[in-house]
Amino acid sequence: MVNIPLIITPFSLGYNITSSKAIPKGIFCKELQSWGIDTHLFDMLDNFELSGMMQILYIDNQVMFIMRDLKSFVVILKDEDLLRQLHYDKANNAYSYREDDYIFLSDTQVNREEGIAKLCAFITSLMAHKQRYKKLIIYNDHDLYYNLEIINPDNYYKVCEDDAITLYAPNYRPKKAPALSMDIVLTATSEIIGHIAFSLKPRDADNFAYDGNVEYRIRPLFQNQNYATRALKLVRDLTLQYGDEVNKELYIAIAKDNRASIKVALKCGGQLYYDGEVPKNHELYIYDHLTHVLVYKI
Repeated sequence: MVNIPLIITPFSLGYNITSSKAIPKGIFCKELQSWGIDTHLFDMLDNFELSGMMQILYIDNQVMFIMRDLKSFVVILKDEDLLRQLHYDKANNAYSYREDDYIFLSDTQVNREEGIAKLCAFITSLMAHKQRYKKLIIYNDHDLYYNLEIINPDNYYKVCEDDAITLYAPNYRPKKAPALSMDIVLTATSEIIGHIAFSLKPRDADNFAYDGNVEYRIRPLFQNQNYATRALKLVRDLTLQYGDEVNKELYIAIAKDNRASIKVALKCGGQLYYDGEVPKNHELYIYDHLTHVLVYKI
């Protein structure tokens, strides 16, 4: 089959890789329906015609369909033996991935290792096509992994780990920087399940702050599974390896009704250091409307 892409874009039919051709919408939808595509995809077409871009390509005996706007991203790759579909919904930060009758949803806990492995293999295929055809409207590998909340080891380095999670920092961040922002990654699946950051001042300065100098968040799907405790312990142990030029004390600020975070602090050996009002000129008071805070020293 000749590798000539057929491209549809609402902005300009002149946008192309090697050539372009307008395809009547009725014929286009009929072709997709013959693949067994979800019917909800066709309900999206009118909106995409106004705000997004579409492409159809014939590459190496495969048919690729791409549809992208500011809120969603759909990629379908079809060959003789397999139909693969990825639909990312940016508004709800959710995605679904399908291989023929196999379905993996981003909010399921069932068979995540298998689902993520299949999804990563699909991303690898997409990136191979992106390397060959630079004007594909697929996200680049960094953005695609980021949107799907999967770590891309090409852009990050491993900071520390235990037997369940790994903390990764971007390659541009120096190792043992006094301020470090890291993704919390589930080692078994390479999923980004949260984020943790800390900031250390020089040795003679005070690290205490009403909003603490270490903070974390865990995605809802992965909460109440001890991952926050694991991440905070890793940061505590990491900062102990720093030199004497920095103050290694860690403080975490918690709303007084946040029992889950209080338990995390106590599990990490935290001691209550401050229990009191937040100054009215502090960001916690102004932006988070927090009037009272507990600060634990880890």
